[in-house]
Amino acid sequence: MRLRTLHAVLFAALALVLTLLGSAVTLKLAGRQLRAQIGGEMATVAGQVRRVLDRSVYGGWRDIRVLSAVAHTIAPTVESRRAWLEAVKGTYPAYAWIGFADRNGVVTASTGRILEGASVGERPWFTKGLIAPFAGDVHKALLLERYMPASEDGGPWRFIDVSAPLLDAAGSVDGVVGAHLSWAWARGLTSSVVDPHAVKSPGIEVLIVDKDGSVILGPAGVQGSPLPDTATLWRKATTGDKYAVERWPDGVTYLVGASRTVGVSDYPGLGWTVIVRQPVALAFAPAHRLASRLLTGGIILALAAACLGVLIGRRISRPLVRLTEAADALARSPDSAPALKPSGTVEVRRLAAAFTRMGEAVAERDRKLAEANEQLERRVEDRTRELEGMRRTAEMASQAKTEFLATMSHEIRTPLNGVIGYTEILLDENELPPEQRRSVERIRGAGNALLTIVNDILDFSKVEAGEITLERQPFAISALVDEASSMVALGAAAKGLAFTVCVDPDLPARLLGDESRLRQILLNLLNNAIKFTRHGSVSLAVTRVASEDGDCTLLFRITDTGIGIPADKLDRLFHRFSQVDGSIGREFGGTGLGLAISRQLAELMGGTMSVESEVDRGSCFSFTVKLAPAPEITVISPLGTEAARPERLQILLAEDVAINQEIACKLLETAGYSVDVVADGVEALAAVQAKAYDLVLMDVQMPRMDGLTASRAIRDLDHPSKAVVIIAMTANVLPAEIARFREAGMDGHVGKPFKRADLIAAVERWSRGRAAEAA
Repeated sequence: MRLRTLHAVLFAALALVLTLLGSAVTLKLAGRQLRAQIGGEMATVAGQVRRVLDRSVYGGWRDIRVLSAVAHTIAPTVESRRAWLEAVKGTYPAYAWIGFADRNGVVTASTGRILEGASVGERPWFTKGLIAPFAGDVHKALLLERYMPASEDGGPWRFIDVSAPLLDAAGSVDGVVGAHLSWAWARGLTSSVVDPHAVKSPGIEVLIVDKDGSVILGPAGVQGSPLPDTATLWRKATTGDKYAVERWPDGVTYLVGASRTVGVSDYPGLGWTVIVRQPVALAFAPAHRLASRLLTGGIILALAAACLGVLIGRRISRPLVRLTEAADALARSPDSAPALKPSGTVEVRRLAAAFTRMGEAVAERDRKLAEANEQLERRVEDRTRELEGMRRTAEMASQAKTEFLATMSHEIRTPLNGVIGYTEILLDENELPPEQRRSVERIRGAGNALLTIVNDILDFSKVEAGEITLERQPFAISALVDEASSMVALGAAAKGLAFTVCVDPDLPARLLGDESRLRQILLNLLNNAIKFTRHGSVSLAVTRVASEDGDCTLLFRITDTGIGIPADKLDRLFHRFSQVDGSIGREFGGTGLGLAISRQLAELMGGTMSVESEVDRGSCFSFTVKLAPAPEITVISPLGTEAARPERLQILLAEDVAINQEIACKLLETAGYSVDVVADGVEALAAVQAKAYDLVLMDVQMPRMDGLTASRAIRDLDHPSKAVVIIAMTANVLPAEIARFREAGMDGHVGKPFKRADLIAAVERWSRGRAAEAA
């Protein structure tokens, strides 16, 4: 936006804002003043109408009193009294009827002979007039209406009753003299008061309300109806004249004045309230016209201010435009920026001089900046080359570490498979002498210990690299706890320890999670508890912890009476390769990785792990995991599965190492399976085409054709054997390697060294799965 445009907008906006503000303040003050003024006028008019009504009703009430006092001077004949009443009515035309009634309530004389001989003994004006002078509220004519002509508005006749005791010469009550004032008289009275005000207060209306809140005189739409709940001023008008603003059911807001009748002299009045109202829109019309004039003037003033702003902005912006052009030239070429000629006001000349100095400084700065940029670019290139070399070195180190771990794992696991496999085969022989059985068991224990160390190192490497992916499969928590406790129960019994397990019976039957990793944590903590407890007991408790979301949070507590841990050494427990002290490491063994891995696995499952311990009194390890409830499953009848599966599974073993062939065949054949053996992938590919197998156990590293290539070739066959189950049976157990097995078309994986239970479980699991699919 240009400066002169900005000035025009600002000047116009300022003028318009000031005008609107002034209009609002003026309208508010004028509205407040008008409200007080017009409200006071409404209240004054209501008071005037009230006083006229009071005096008029008082006049009729007084006339009847006078008439009752002098009636005994009239001749007692009916004709005399009738003539006298006609003369009174002729003098006061507001009376619709005047008459005498005896003590029994029978009309003896009346104007126009109306109701003569009729009984009025039950009428209020008669019963109360026997006692004292009486003035009654407005009511419909019940007896008199049939003798009266039609009213001017076509509605029913309404009257005000006035009466007084009729006294004889002795001053005793001889009857009642009564009169009916026509209610049409009241409308004329109110008009005489209100009409002069209607000239300057258009829309003004008068309502007369009885003491019960019903309109007895007013506009056609409200006469005869009770006042709405929104009209509250009439209740407050007990003394004096009041005004207020009220919204009525017709949707119009009125400025209302009210005044309640109070009587005259000894006449108490009828308790009426006079309401004078005027629509607020009409009452405040002068203020609205004033605001409109102010707004029109403000718009004119804003336009004039905008023109003035354009002129002032043009004068101010002219030297600034020249300065802007010079700045553009400086931006394009700092060395060729023109020198500004000082002109205009003192401030502008100073600005021009400062701009010239700035241009010179910018040129010098650019020169130095160019030199600094050249030096910085050289340094960045040198540093980039260094970082690239460091990155390649780190990648090579990481790759070397991965290859080392894979090679170390494979080379250690391969002979371990022979050690552990042959010990299981030997332990199955019942003829083994006790001493030799004990030696074989120790060999198996040593092999398992070495396997645990290898597994711990690999697990920690995977956790540290973020390569562990938790499975999400349904499992039974009670079965998992029972399985884990059964695996360590023999060790506890061998040391004479009491071993107890307590599982909350309210736990869900099945949960979703990684069953094997949860079993790994449990076995690690239970084995540690048994290992470090010389006497006493070990207990396992599983409970549910309250959780805000829909998941199930389980709390596991493993308590022992073992050697305990010093308080100052607790923080070292969960560090990698850390033991409380060297003597414990020598006495009990271990790598110091189990607790570190267990804690990280618990955290991956959304939980935590902590420990409480006291030296020589024992320890309590606790951890939590968060698992989701498993959906309901439909159990498939085993009859169909067994019928679809052959009675004796046909298994092809592809393995090049003779020891591994012998161990696997022995374990599988002992379990009742039929096993054929080939030494490489070429033979395996030919074998599956020559014979139908239920399952192939495939080693990965074999001569001529490795297991991955053989698996891909089998999957590419145009032969029924392409769908055979292939399970990798190899010492390669790193996650990246297992992913390669899956990509090659293998269905599962069994790591070496394998135990009889693991191998049989894998075969059974995959054979049952294919049998179920076939069924």
